Amino acid sequence: MPQTHKLALLDDYQKVALRMADWDRLKKRGVEITVFHEPFASVEDAAKKLAPFDMLGLLRERTAFPRALIEKLPNLKFTVLTGARASSLDDKAASERGIPINNTPGGGSNASTAELCWALLMSCARDL
Repeated sequence: MPQTHKLALLDDYQKVALRMADWDRLKKRGVEITVFHEPFASVEDAAKKLAPFDMLGLLRERTAFPRALIEKLPNLKFTVLTGARASSLDDKAASERGIPINNTPGGGSNASTAELCWALLMSCARDL
């Protein structure tokens, strides 16, 4: 029987993560997926709830992952981010533990969110 892995998807406050991707490929490979919709009360709370997981999917940059938390996750072996980076994740602490951090490509746009917002507002005002 294949080894079972446990994946925690964090910060899915909109409760859409399981509908936004095809998770069947992972499930067929023995990955158990648990989704956390609410934020953790503290580092200790996060450590207790995330201790069984060997993989984390950080959907949004809401849960901080300081060294203190990473050190309390003995089973953690892999982390993936939705985005180019997560400033709330202590990548040095993860690297010291040999935990790879993967992210989604993209970013590098010269147009900031504020500029895009104003462009959309002006297009609405002019009925474009």
